Amino acid sequence: ANSNCTVTGYYTTQYLLSMATSPSGAGTVSPGTEWLNPGTSVTINETPNSGYTFNYWVGRGSGSYSGSSPSKTITLNGPIAETANYST
Repeated sequence: ANSNCTVTGYYTTQYLLSMATSPSGAGTVSPGTEWLNPGTSVTINETPNSGYTFNYWVGRGSGSYSGSSPSKTITLNGPIAETANYST
């Protein structure tokens, strides 16, 4: 701007969905880590890599999932971290 002006910013709350595997590289999870709007429902999925077996999810945060279902729909009520756990 070359003179005085007003800049207006509009903000919205979003929550981070963090996705991981344990051990690292044991499988593929979807969706990837991403920012989502509050109340968004998303289906988490896992696919084990060769030589690994899926055991369970460990979820942290409001609306997360912990359990043995390989695919589950969760709703983001806050930041969520989901980790797919595997064994050989």
